[in-house]
Amino acid sequence: MRQQNARASQGKVQQAQRELTKLSQKSAPLNAAEREARTFLSDRYQQRLTLAKLKLQAPWEQSPTERQQLQDLTAYFTDVVNVPITQLTSERVAQMQQRLAAEHRLNGGSVVSGVNWSKLRPELQQALSEELGVKLTKPSQMRAQLQAITKQQQELLRLKATLASYKQALPPAVVQQRYQKIERLSAKIKRDKKAPARAGWGPMKAAVNHWKPRHLKQFQRQQQQASHQILKQEGQQVKQQLRQAEQSHYQDLKAQKALFNQQQAIEQAQQEWGR
Repeated sequence: MRQQNARASQGKVQQAQRELTKLSQKSAPLNAAEREARTFLSDRYQQRLTLAKLKLQAPWEQSPTERQQLQDLTAYFTDVVNVPITQLTSERVAQMQQRLAAEHRLNGGSVVSGVNWSKLRPELQQALSEELGVKLTKPSQMRAQLQAITKQQQELLRLKATLASYKQALPPAVVQQRYQKIERLSAKIKRDKKAPARAGWGPMKAAVNHWKPRHLKQFQRQQQQASHQILKQEGQQVKQQLRQAEQSHYQDLKAQKALFNQQQAIEQAQQEWGR
């Protein structure tokens, strides 16, 4: 099941990569904001493909470097809201902080930096919203919305990490207060994203882009058709593997029955010889 999920994720990322490449090859050149968004998405897609490839490898086939890379990338893409406090090690927290810092820089780490969503074509707006896990709204609102969500996630990670490190040393009343604050902040992040938190990466349900509906709807249809095709192929592969497993099991049973009959014949011959 883990490998099937990794293959599905790999197929979705590859499809997103193809769409990003098509966008770069269009006759209309990309502006500065679009180039920055493309670079961010390209790097993220490559990281997700590497993670999927490592998940598809058997643990005993991985080198120590690959095992460390698998741990780092898994931690990097860990969802802040859903991660249990007991699983927060210092290494995992550091990787999650790196991801949030990259998203913070993309959406305006300072006054003079950050992508201007109003200058992005609809395909890039949709791809970014899916990668960042937020519902697509008006471009003028996206930057401020993502800045707020990123800051909330950074604060939530800080609270969880502090509680994971110093829970035993804190008074019970303080621990309870921290837990309540974590629950409230987690609920707020979910509401602000306007979508349930996801365990793995995958395209969200497409939002309607009211300012350029024609192009966005076409892009969404292409994404849905590609995802449907990937899931169909995965289902066929699973059915084929099940049939092969059933055939192998049937052959094993036949072989066991033949050996059992042979053993019985030998024992019967030995008994007759003894008489």
